[in-house]
Amino acid sequence: IDEYSIKATRTLYIGNLQSEISHNDLRELYSEYGDIIDIEIKRQQSSNSQIFAFIQYTDIKSVVKAMESKIIRDHSIKVLKHLIN
Repeated sequence: IDEYSIKATRTLYIGNLQSEISHNDLRELYSEYGDIIDIEIKRQQSSNSQIFAFIQYTDIKSVVKAMESKIIRDHSIKVLKHLIN
């Protein structure tokens, strides 16, 4: 297993985010599940401008715990373990 694969197994994908979400918001909401290494917020350039994020944890247990979260500020989100091809 290379480092890229190891990173992916500790990374959470969060989709359907609201446009005003910030790194600080995500860190505050998701640090309760474990130690966060990195947060990346991405904005897909399209007509509906989808916003999603990747949160990398120090261990996979944190990812599994964080996958239980489904709502941020009364807004439904999509939470998945990040997979690579």
